[in-house]
Amino acid sequence: MGMGRIAFRQMEFEFSAVEAPGVGEAAGVGVEGLGVPDGVAAGEEELLDLPRGFDAELTLYCSREAERLGLMELAASVEVWWNGRLRTTAGLAEYTGRRIELNPLLVKYQPTEPKHTLRHELAHLVAHVRWAGKRRIAAHGPEWRRACVELGIPGEKANHNLPLAPRRRMVRRWRYHCGYCGQTHDRVRKYRGRVACWDCCRRYSGGEYHERFLLEGIRIAVGG
Repeated sequence: MGMGRIAFRQMEFEFSAVEAPGVGEAAGVGVEGLGVPDGVAAGEEELLDLPRGFDAELTLYCSREAERLGLMELAASVEVWWNGRLRTTAGLAEYTGRRIELNPLLVKYQPTEPKHTLRHELAHLVAHVRWAGKRRIAAHGPEWRRACVELGIPGEKANHNLPLAPRRRMVRRWRYHCGYCGQTHDRVRKYRGRVACWDCCRRYSGGEYHERFLLEGIRIAVGG
C-alpha cells in the first residue's frame, strides 16, 4: 500500500503528549529548518547543546537492536534524525522510510529519556516489519507491546507527560467526509494523497484500500 493510497489511518506514529479529546493534533513533521524547537524560551537554546540532523550513534544502536531481533532488513535501513520542528511530540516513527525522528529537547532529560523515546519508536518499526503484508495491527496494540518488552521498556505507555514545549491550540481547518457511511473527520492539515475511510475499508474490503470509500475533503471556516 503506497503513501498515495492509504486507508483512513496514519502511517506515522507519534509519541505525543497526553491531550484531552479534541484539543488538537501534533505539529507537522519535516527535516527542513532543523534547529531550536518552537516554544524554547529566549536564550534557553544557548544553555542546551541541542542535537541536529542525522544521528549516526543512535542509528547504529537501532541497527544493532534490529539485528539482535533477527530483523536484518530493518537493521540495514533504519535511520535516526533530530527534528527541531517537533513541539509536544517526543518522537515519531515513519514506516515507509524506516525513519525515527526525535525532539531535540529530549536532551533536557538526560541520561534516560532520549534512549527511552528512541526504543518506543523503534518498537513501532519492529512491529510493523514483522506484520507488514500479513494483517493490519493497531498502533499501540499487542504486537507493539511485545516489541517494547524485547527492547527493554515493558509496560510502555502510548503517550508521554514531558513538558517539552508550551501547548498551543490547533485549529482544524479540513473536514473529510465518507460518502459511503456518512462519517466526517476534521483535521488540522490536509491529507497527502488519496485517503479512504478506515471503518469502511475494514468492514467491506478486509482492511485494504478501496476507491469506493474515498474521503472527500473541504476546507472549513475556523470554528465551522
